[in-house]
Amino acid sequence: MCPVSPPSPPEVPTLQAPQPKVDLCWSPGDSMEREKLVGCLARAIEDGDEKGAAQAAAILAQHHVALSVQLQEACFPPGPIRLQVTVEDAASSAHVSLQVHPHCTIATLQEQVFSEFGFPPAVQRWVIGRCLCVPECSLASYGVRRDGDPAFLYLLSAPREAPGRSPQGPQKTNGELSRLFPQSLGLPRAPQPASSGLPSPLQPGWSCPSCTFINAPHRPGCEVCSTQKPCTWEPLPAASTRQPPKVTEREDGPIPPGPRSLDPPS
Repeated sequence: MCPVSPPSPPEVPTLQAPQPKVDLCWSPGDSMEREKLVGCLARAIEDGDEKGAAQAAAILAQHHVALSVQLQEACFPPGPIRLQVTVEDAASSAHVSLQVHPHCTIATLQEQVFSEFGFPPAVQRWVIGRCLCVPECSLASYGVRRDGDPAFLYLLSAPREAPGRSPQGPQKTNGELSRLFPQSLGLPRAPQPASSGLPSPLQPGWSCPSCTFINAPHRPGCEVCSTQKPCTWEPLPAASTRQPPKVTEREDGPIPPGPRSLDPPS
């Protein structure tokens, strides 16, 4: 009878995590390799090569490469075009035409306005297509595509100097639109009232809490950004020497001249 050897214990398999496929020529400090990979990623996306784009993106992600992905100018409508801008502050308004490219960002447009007219980006609020614009978005993303497209620029009442900006350039203050914009740009100058020695009347209307635009008293929402009128607001009537110092829209008796609220009397 042949001797029988005891069975050997079963071999325990060793689990190994799959190693990611990394280009052997890749060096984390090699800028040329990074640029090549970024170029490969861009070409693969443009050609519709999903596999190639995924491989290039995976290698870049493994090395935490910081990227800035932007559309090329060819993806935007052609330019330059003329943007018709209505500029307004708390005291006056003007109309100006700016030459822009649809691929330009709002931040670029803010710098252009600062360079040409001296209004710092910190005081500019752009509204295009009833949207309050953000600096990183392009003009085309707000529908600016052809000559004559409109835009609205509201200048904050309290000008602030942009961080890191030297004060050598012209700085905007209220009421300077008529001085900075010449008549050739289409500025409708408001008639100057004769000096009577009386204090200036209070400007009727309510200030939008979002964009600070001064709206007519009867508007339920902001004309620029559609923000709802504050519930605690009370209209300020124009000053008059023949009226009591404080008259509200719900007070019984004669209503002073000026804008009236559409709310029914209580």
